[in-house]
Amino acid sequence: MEVDKLTAEVVRFMLFKSYKQPNVPVKREDLVALISENYKQRSLPGTVISNAQAKLKAIFGLEMVELHLTRQSKGNKNSASQAPAGDVKVYVLKSLVSEERCKKYIETKATAAPMGFAVVVVGILQLAGDRVPEETLWTQLKRMGINEFDNSHPMFGNIKEAITTLVKQRYIRKEKVSSSEGDTWVYDLAERALDERFKNEVQTFIGKIVNAAGDGR
Repeated sequence: MEVDKLTAEVVRFMLFKSYKQPNVPVKREDLVALISENYKQRSLPGTVISNAQAKLKAIFGLEMVELHLTRQSKGNKNSASQAPAGDVKVYVLKSLVSEERCKKYIETKATAAPMGFAVVVVGILQLAGDRVPEETLWTQLKRMGINEFDNSHPMFGNIKEAITTLVKQRYIRKEKVSSSEGDTWVYDLAERALDERFKNEVQTFIGKIVNAAGDGR
């Protein structure tokens, strides 16, 4: 019965986190701490997390997806030569509702806007070879009418905060690169950008840009 109780706690924890910070990954170590607070069996966290994944899928139609985030060592100033410092396991909730039904019955303008912004930003990165300097990203966004200093964009709100949110949600990563010319910040793709449904949306967006460029010739 304790396993059932702990499973319910993990389900509530994941749903609460998803509500408060949509799409932001939850660290496995946080779930393990929740499970192991009063119970020390080594195998218990794995059992409870597996049960929670099954409950979320059966009851809520949500897949509790495990991702592996690669931490970078901070010992080397040049990020291009940094070695991985180990993987961090995290979980995100992903709707199992079909894309068509989701858009028809679930999505609203308020919920669709952040995803639309993610598609735009990731699309820019993909067109640039999956990695761009921060200055280049802002330049490309400005061409689309999205200014980095806009604190109240009618669709995306505070643009700098929207970019920071994409980093937290692991659609993109931000890294400092040091060189003889000084430090620069670069963005590249992160784990959530590899999701199949999301990749399809990005490819559709890129296709529209390519077609628009062709029509403008």
